[in-house]
Amino acid sequence: MYNSAVRSSVPLFLMLSGKLLLSHGDDFSMKKFFSKNIKKLFIVYLVWAFLYAVDTVGIAEILKGNYRNLIACVVGSKFHLWYLSTLISIYLLLPLFMGLIKYQGGRYVPYACILFLIWGVGKEFLMLLFPENLYLKRIFKDFTYALGDLSGYFLLGYALDKYKDRFAKIKTGYLAAALAVIIMIAAKAGELAALAAGKPKSIFFGYLALPVCVEAILIFSMFLRLPKKLDNPKAARIVAKLSKYTLFVYLFHIFVMEHLNIWFHINSLICDPWLSVPLYSVFLFAVCMAGAWIVEKIPVIGKWIM
Repeated sequence: MYNSAVRSSVPLFLMLSGKLLLSHGDDFSMKKFFSKNIKKLFIVYLVWAFLYAVDTVGIAEILKGNYRNLIACVVGSKFHLWYLSTLISIYLLLPLFMGLIKYQGGRYVPYACILFLIWGVGKEFLMLLFPENLYLKRIFKDFTYALGDLSGYFLLGYALDKYKDRFAKIKTGYLAAALAVIIMIAAKAGELAALAAGKPKSIFFGYLALPVCVEAILIFSMFLRLPKKLDNPKAARIVAKLSKYTLFVYLFHIFVMEHLNIWFHINSLICDPWLSVPLYSVFLFAVCMAGAWIVEKIPVIGKWIM
C-alpha cells in the first residue's frame, strides 16, 4: 500500500521539471542551461558514481591496487543514479520541446501527450494484460513513438499546467478520492499477483504503469491548484531550504539505508510495516537532511556533491 502510494514520485519530478523549464519562453538559453545545469548534474553524477564505487570495492582493496573493480563500479554506477542520467538525457531534448511549444502556439502539445499516453503508458498496460499476444507485440514493434518513454512526463507536466483551467470545475475532493481508489486498486492487484506467483510481484510499480501515471496526473493537478507563492515568509524559507537539500538526500539515502542495515540492523522491517515504514522513512530523511546541512558547510567540495 505504501509503495503503491509513492510510485508516482519519479513521474512527478519529471512533470515538475517540465512545467518549470518549458514555461520560460523566449528568454531561455540552451547554451547557458547546458553550461550551468547539465554540466553540474553530469559532474555530480560522476562524483557520486565514484563515491559509491569506493564504498562498494572498499578502501583496503583500492589501496591494494584493485583499480579494475573500482572502474567497473564507477562505469556501472549505483543503481539509483539512473535517474540523473535519465534527467540529463531529457534535458538534452529541451530545444525540441521548446520548438513544439512554439509551433503554431503549441496546438500540438496535447497531441504529443496523447501519443505518449498511448505508446508509453498504454503499451505497458496492454502488454501486462496480454503478455503473449503476438499481434500486440508486432504492432508496438512496427509502430513506435520516440518520445514514448519517461520524457513524455516532462511534456505532460507543461501541458497539465497550460490547460489546467479546462479542468478547474472538477473539485479537489473528487481528485483526492480518485487517487485513494487508484492506490488501493494497485496495491490489491499487486497483492493478488504476488499470492498467485508465490513471490513478490510488483506488476504496477513501473513508472509507465497505468495506475502510476494516473496517480501522478491526479497529484500534480491538485498541487497546481495551490497558490504559486507562500504568504508565510517562514514557511517559504523552510520549503526553499528543503528544496535545496533534496538532491543530496536522493544521492545519499541509499548509502544511509545500506549502512543502517549493515551496522545497526535497522531497516523497514524492524516491526510491523504499517508502523515501521513511515517511522523509518522519517528517520532516514532526517539523517540525510542533517548530512546535507553538514556537507553544505564544506567549501568547494560541497558544491559538487549536492
